[in-house]
Amino acid sequence: MGIRRKIACIEEYVVSMEETALEEAVAVTEAEEPVAEQETVVSNDVNEVTAEIVEEPVEETVEEVAEEPAEVAEETAEETTAPEDVAFVAEELPEVTVEEPKKERAPAKAFDYKIVTADEITQDRYNELKNCAMQYKKLKSRISKKFDSINSGRTQFVKFGLAGKTLKVYVNLKLEDTDPKFHCKDQSFKKPYVQVPVLIRVKSGRAVKYAKRLIAQSAEYCELKPNKKYLPKDYILEVEEMYNAGLTNGEALENEAAATEEE
Repeated sequence: MGIRRKIACIEEYVVSMEETALEEAVAVTEAEEPVAEQETVVSNDVNEVTAEIVEEPVEETVEEVAEEPAEVAEETAEETTAPEDVAFVAEELPEVTVEEPKKERAPAKAFDYKIVTADEITQDRYNELKNCAMQYKKLKSRISKKFDSINSGRTQFVKFGLAGKTLKVYVNLKLEDTDPKFHCKDQSFKKPYVQVPVLIRVKSGRAVKYAKRLIAQSAEYCELKPNKKYLPKDYILEVEEMYNAGLTNGEALENEAAATEEE
């Protein structure tokens, strides 16, 4: 009986020892599991920290990279504005003006030369109107450098001028006594035309008729009498002969010598 009891006691002891070993193993495993969690948490925290550390430099580098082009853009903007400053300085500099040499004015062509070289239509108009004016008594014609003047003593009756193809006829009248449809101009403010202030420009056949009427009106105004023995002449031929002979030297009447310009 004593031996069996001892064996049973030993068996109970072994079973208790196994149980305690199992309990200790379970306790150890339970104690180890939080450590693993802590390790994972720590590892996660470390990852987050590393992620923050990695992210922060990237943001800084991005900001630095973003800031650098802005600085470069500012520098380039300053460089681009530099030419404007230079232009502004250039504008402030005094302008240097180079005076062009004055062109010499060509000498005015004499009236006789203009008539001789004029076209046939202009010559015919001049010849017709001069015959119309010369049909009165006691008249003399004198060709000067600028005009062909027809005078009665010291009184100017009609004066002819030529500008291009336009024949100009000046008559001894008042502008208010002329017909408005003639489109005459008043030249009384100019010294060469004080006695013949009314100007009509002859550019057409109708203007020739108007000029004839003004000449007849001027003859009446100057109390001139028609010369019944007057025969029409070729005044173009006379001017050509005088021009070729050099007889028309441009000598002017007293009031024509003071003329400063030609209409």
